[in-house]
Amino acid sequence: MSEQKIVRQIVPVVKARTTGLIAEIAPGRLLGLTSEREPADGSILYGVDVATGEVFFTKHLPSPVSIDAHWPHWVDPSYDYHAFVRGADGFVWTYLKDALVRIDPKDASVHVVGKIDPVGWPTFAGQDLYLSGSEQLRRIRNILSE
Repeated sequence: MSEQKIVRQIVPVVKARTTGLIAEIAPGRLLGLTSEREPADGSILYGVDVATGEVFFTKHLPSPVSIDAHWPHWVDPSYDYHAFVRGADGFVWTYLKDALVRIDPKDASVHVVGKIDPVGWPTFAGQDLYLSGSEQLRRIRNILSE
Protein backbone atom coordinates (compact mmCIF):
# COMPACT_ATOMS: atom_id res chain seq x y z
CA MET A 1 0.00 0.00 0.00
CA SER A 2 1.46 3.37 -0.98
CA GLU A 3 1.38 6.31 1.36
CA GLN A 4 -0.32 9.52 0.24
CA LYS A 5 0.61 12.91 1.58
CA ILE A 6 -0.35 16.53 1.17
CA VAL A 7 1.98 18.06 -1.42
CA ARG A 8 0.87 21.69 -1.33
CA GLN A 9 -0.95 24.05 0.97
CA ILE A 10 -2.38 27.23 -0.51
CA VAL A 11 -3.76 30.18 1.46
CA PRO A 12 -6.06 31.80 -1.12
CA VAL A 13 -7.32 34.62 1.12
CA VAL A 14 -5.10 35.67 4.01
CA LYS A 15 -6.99 35.81 7.33
CA ALA A 16 -10.23 34.48 5.80
CA ARG A 17 -12.43 32.45 8.10
CA THR A 18 -12.04 29.35 5.88
CA THR A 19 -11.03 28.48 2.34
CA GLY A 20 -14.75 28.14 1.69
CA LEU A 21 -16.35 26.41 -1.23
CA ILE A 22 -14.36 25.45 -4.33
CA ALA A 23 -15.04 24.14 -7.83
CA GLU A 24 -12.73 23.31 -10.72
CA ILE A 25 -13.48 25.77 -13.55
CA ALA A 26 -10.74 24.65 -15.94
CA PRO A 27 -8.01 22.02 -15.68
CA GLY A 28 -5.84 23.06 -12.73
CA ARG A 29 -7.92 26.16 -11.95
CA LEU A 30 -10.20 26.52 -8.95
CA LEU A 31 -12.86 29.09 -8.21
CA GLY A 32 -13.48 29.65 -4.51
CA LEU A 33 -15.96 31.55 -2.40
CA THR A 34 -15.35 32.39 1.24
CA SER A 35 -16.67 34.67 3.93
CA GLU A 36 -15.00 37.82 5.19
CA ARG A 37 -13.75 37.39 8.74
CA GLU A 38 -14.97 40.60 10.35
CA PRO A 39 -17.47 41.96 9.71
CA ALA A 40 -19.12 39.00 7.96
CA ASP A 41 -21.31 41.23 5.79
CA GLY A 42 -19.52 40.44 2.54
CA SER A 43 -17.80 37.57 0.81
CA ILE A 44 -14.72 36.98 -1.31
CA LEU A 45 -14.57 35.20 -4.63
CA TYR A 46 -11.11 34.00 -5.67
CA GLY A 47 -9.27 32.04 -8.34
CA VAL A 48 -6.32 29.70 -7.81
CA ASP A 49 -3.87 27.94 -10.14
CA VAL A 50 -3.30 24.64 -8.33
CA ALA A 51 -0.08 23.82 -10.21
CA THR A 52 1.72 26.99 -9.11
CA GLY A 53 -0.29 27.93 -6.02
CA GLU A 54 -0.83 31.39 -7.50
CA VAL A 55 -3.98 33.25 -6.51
CA PHE A 56 -4.79 34.98 -9.78
CA PHE A 57 -7.66 37.13 -8.49
CA THR A 58 -9.75 38.02 -5.47
CA LYS A 59 -13.04 39.87 -5.73
CA HIS A 60 -14.99 41.31 -2.82
CA LEU A 61 -18.75 40.82 -3.05
CA PRO A 62 -21.16 43.07 -1.12
CA SER A 63 -23.33 40.21 0.12
CA PRO A 64 -22.48 37.53 2.68
CA VAL A 65 -22.40 33.90 1.63
CA SER A 66 -24.74 32.78 4.37
CA ILE A 67 -28.14 33.70 5.72
CA ASP A 68 -26.45 33.47 9.13
CA ALA A 69 -24.64 36.76 9.77
CA HIS A 70 -21.85 35.09 11.76
CA TRP A 71 -21.19 31.57 10.42
CA PRO A 72 -21.14 30.58 6.78
CA HIS A 73 -22.91 27.31 5.91
CA TRP A 74 -19.77 25.24 5.53
CA VAL A 75 -18.56 26.03 9.05
CA ASP A 76 -21.78 25.25 10.91
CA PRO A 77 -22.67 21.57 10.41
CA SER A 78 -26.35 22.27 11.17
CA TYR A 79 -26.66 23.81 7.70
CA ASP A 80 -26.96 21.51 4.69
CA TYR A 81 -26.63 24.05 1.90
CA HIS A 82 -23.00 24.21 0.87
CA ALA A 83 -23.96 24.74 -2.74
CA PHE A 84 -21.24 25.47 -5.28
CA VAL A 85 -22.41 23.55 -8.32
CA ARG A 86 -21.42 23.63 -12.01
CA GLY A 87 -24.43 23.97 -14.26
CA ALA A 88 -24.68 22.71 -17.84
CA ASP A 89 -24.32 26.38 -18.83
CA GLY A 90 -20.73 26.31 -17.50
CA PHE A 91 -21.52 28.75 -14.68
CA VAL A 92 -21.00 27.98 -10.99
CA TRP A 93 -24.29 28.24 -9.08
CA THR A 94 -24.39 29.15 -5.39
CA TYR A 95 -26.08 31.40 -2.85
CA LEU A 96 -25.23 34.83 -1.54
CA LYS A 97 -27.39 35.02 1.53
CA ASP A 98 -30.80 33.85 0.20
CA ALA A 99 -30.24 34.88 -3.42
CA LEU A 100 -29.42 32.18 -5.95
CA VAL A 101 -26.58 33.43 -8.17
CA ARG A 102 -24.56 32.12 -11.09
CA ILE A 103 -20.90 33.00 -11.49
CA ASP A 104 -19.24 33.15 -14.88
CA PRO A 105 -15.88 31.38 -14.49
CA LYS A 106 -14.44 33.33 -17.45
CA ASP A 107 -14.59 36.74 -15.76
CA ALA A 108 -15.95 36.10 -12.21
CA SER A 109 -19.06 38.16 -12.93
CA VAL A 110 -21.96 37.38 -10.60
CA HIS A 111 -25.50 37.21 -12.00
CA VAL A 112 -28.44 37.18 -9.58
CA VAL A 113 -31.07 34.60 -10.52
CA GLY A 114 -33.52 35.37 -7.72
CA LYS A 115 -34.41 34.97 -4.06
CA ILE A 116 -35.01 31.40 -2.85
CA ASP A 117 -36.91 30.83 0.39
CA PRO A 118 -35.93 28.53 1.88
CA VAL A 119 -32.59 27.91 0.22
CA GLY A 120 -31.90 24.35 -0.89
CA TRP A 121 -29.26 22.08 -2.34
CA PRO A 122 -29.26 22.67 -6.14
CA THR A 123 -29.04 19.82 -8.65
CA PHE A 124 -29.46 20.17 -12.39
CA ALA A 125 -31.40 17.72 -14.55
CA GLY A 126 -31.46 18.84 -18.16
CA GLN A 127 -32.61 22.48 -18.29
CA ASP A 128 -34.30 22.27 -14.88
CA LEU A 129 -33.00 23.08 -11.41
CA TYR A 130 -34.13 20.97 -8.46
CA LEU A 131 -33.79 22.19 -4.88
CA SER A 132 -33.74 19.68 -2.05
CA GLY A 133 -33.42 20.13 1.69
CA SER A 134 -36.94 21.18 2.64
CA GLU A 135 -39.92 18.84 2.93
CA GLN A 136 -40.69 19.28 -0.76
CA LEU A 137 -38.39 18.71 -3.73
CA ARG A 138 -38.75 21.97 -5.63
CA ARG A 139 -38.26 22.38 -9.39
CA ILE A 140 -37.52 25.49 -11.44
CA ARG A 141 -38.33 24.56 -15.01
CA ASN A 142 -36.10 25.61 -17.95
CA ILE A 143 -33.79 27.78 -15.82
CA LEU A 144 -30.84 27.13 -18.14
CA SER A 145 -32.71 28.11 -21.29
CA GLU A 146 -33.28 31.71 -20.17
